[in-house]
Amino acid sequence: MKPFIILVLISFIYVLGCAQDISGVIKYNYTYKQEIQDVSSDTKVVGSMPVSEYNIPAYLYFNAQKSLFDYDKEEYNKELPYKRKQDKYGQMYFMDKTKGELYIREFIYRQKYITHEKIPVIPWQLKNEVKTIAGYVCKKATAEFRGRKYTAWYTSSIPVSVGPWKLQGLPGTILEAESADGEVKFMVESIRIPAYVQQELNPKELPDGKIVSYQEYLDAFEKERKANEVFLQTFISTGVEEEYKKGNLTVDPKKMAINIKSIPLFRIERYE
Repeated sequence: MKPFIILVLISFIYVLGCAQDISGVIKYNYTYKQEIQDVSSDTKVVGSMPVSEYNIPAYLYFNAQKSLFDYDKEEYNKELPYKRKQDKYGQMYFMDKTKGELYIREFIYRQKYITHEKIPVIPWQLKNEVKTIAGYVCKKATAEFRGRKYTAWYTSSIPVSVGPWKLQGLPGTILEAESADGEVKFMVESIRIPAYVQQELNPKELPDGKIVSYQEYLDAFEKERKANEVFLQTFISTGVEEEYKKGNLTVDPKKMAINIKSIPLFRIERYE
């Protein structure tokens, strides 16, 4: 075990040493899939909406000290479910390694929130598998993070420990990442190194938003999720009752006990 730990430390030292003057922009295709199921009280699925798939361009601006990940605003607004439109800033994930902080700007519907947390330590497991992505030799790593199991492919040829969204902490740059459930996926589309990223990483004006702790944001999100459960449950129950009155259903809706167990809002993190 000790030789392995030493090898990882050497890799990180090498990455840090080589990364001092590197800056670039990576474009990803972000894919998000979701399915809403109506579940009866005996846990049997009694109906479901078709799986929805959203494909949104996303960008990672980075240098050795800072990184900014955000989505293409126009495409995000086109694809976004529930018509939760964004402003000119949109969702942003700003990482400052000099302070060890991750600053986040996210939305719960139209309400804007700004939170921050310590840069997460992701328990990556390095693998021996190798493949080439966008001309770069990449190595495989796996980890469980925020309720999902991820497989990531990173390259030490870009010696900066960054990646899409909140994924980082590997001895190189993550070019591809996918959750085991297939709901979340980041695929590199283009890489530009070097690139002038001073404006993105040192903005003259800062976006607005309700400043809360990360836990307060999670609490607000859970409150909104529960409110939507109630809304959708009422909506579905009313529809079923109407179908029963029309004679299209033979089972009394009162005996079906339809209960919405979960409504996945547009969010990568599942659990904290």
